[in-house]
This record gives sequence, structure tokens and C-alpha cells, in this order.
Amino acid sequence: MIAYSSYLRGGGELTDDIWSAIEQIADRAVKNWNLPDCGIWEVRGPMKHFVHSKVMCWRAVDGAVALGESLERGAELERWREARDQIRSSILRDGWNEEIGSFVQFYGARHTDASLLMIPFVGFLPPTDARMRATVKRIREELEEDGLIRRYRPDRTDDGLGGGQEGAFLMCTLWLAGYLTMIGEIEEAEQMFQRVLTKANSLGLFSEMVNPQTGEMLGNFPQAFTHLSLIHTARNLDAAISAAARA
Repeated sequence: MIAYSSYLRGGGELTDDIWSAIEQIADRAVKNWNLPDCGIWEVRGPMKHFVHSKVMCWRAVDGAVALGESLERGAELERWREARDQIRSSILRDGWNEEIGSFVQFYGARHTDASLLMIPFVGFLPPTDARMRATVKRIREELEEDGLIRRYRPDRTDDGLGGGQEGAFLMCTLWLAGYLTMIGEIEEAEQMFQRVLTKANSLGLFSEMVNPQTGEMLGNFPQAFTHLSLIHTARNLDAAISAAARA
């Protein structure tokens, strides 16, 4: 839905075939959002109600509503609006743990997951929302090591991999740098971005993970998601630095 919206803003035409695809995506999200799944990390343990998955379903339906309104089409808009609001209420109610003061990895959990950093990126909550600030603080307490962010704590996530230690995720570290950029913490965001740059090999390529202590590359290599996050963060950080310089 984000891609379709960007395409439309860039002058593209959403044809009948594209609109049909939008309807199918929205309907699939409406039908399946309340089912447990394996989450963004494709864990091999029991399926759960992962908060990130719910947020992405909300974004899909919210995006379909926005596109339908802008194009003045879509007989399903009211049904989508109702589902969108239902998903949002569910996330705010069951995805938040009042005891720890944070959104959590899945409904009923007491720990975080770096994928929660995506909440403001897709517009579910503003980056300055008190709940988002509290969640990021908790993420850093639980998952940050030597200035890098792990995707989750293996000892708290039944991922089917035996609970062994793994490296810090460069993509997740870049997400945090992006969040810091959004709330105006430009200097810290740039420091984190530069820290990630030091993890490239001699050809400027990045792996999926690194050992926070040694810098050893771990996981998939080269990892496309790391590079895409690098480009996205660089673009937004550059825009923020330029805006600050003009102020």
C-alpha cells in the first residue's frame, strides 16, 4: 500500500487492475489480521499474535482506505474503515503492557522486539507519542549492546532455534537511527548511522548481523534488507541535517 501511494504521488495511474490488487490485499488483511502467525522473523516456535504483524495489517487497510478516498472509488470503504479501527483498538489494548510501560513483541508478552520500531514509520502512532518513546526506551534497555540493536532476546523468544546467542541486526540498528532522526535527535542518529557504516566489508557490503563485540559478520551476506534500510536512513538523515542547517 505504501508503494501504491508513492506511485500515485509520483504521477502514476492506479488502473482498474491495480485497484483490484488493492482490494484483494485489503480484504486479505481484514480477513486474517486476528489470526496468530510467525511474525516478521518467521520464528519456528508456536504462532502468536505478533504486534508488528497486526500493525502491518492496520497499515494495509488504512492505506486502502486512503487510496479509495483519494480516487473516489471502492464500495468496501466503510467495511475497511470499521476493520481498520478494530485492528487499531486491538493493538492499543492488547499490544501494550501496562506493567512494563511498553508495547511488546506479541499479545501477553513482557518483552520487546525491534520490529516495534516500525510503528511510527507506518503512521500508526506519531514518533513523539509518549507510548512510542517509552517503547523505544525499553527496546534500548533490552536489546542494545555496544550501540547496536538485536532483533529480540533469544532467551525470551521461542524461535525454534534453541535459544542460542545471535548477533545484532544492522537493519534494526538503522531503524533506531531513523526513529532518532524523526524525533530530532540528529546527532545521536548520525553517530549510530556512522557506527553501522564501520560494519561494511572492503567492498561496502553489509551482512545481516554482526557480533557486537568483535564486528564479525554473521547471518546472510550480502543482506538486501540491510542495504535498503541504509539507503532509507541515509536519505532521511541527510534531509534532517540539511533542514537543521537552514534553520
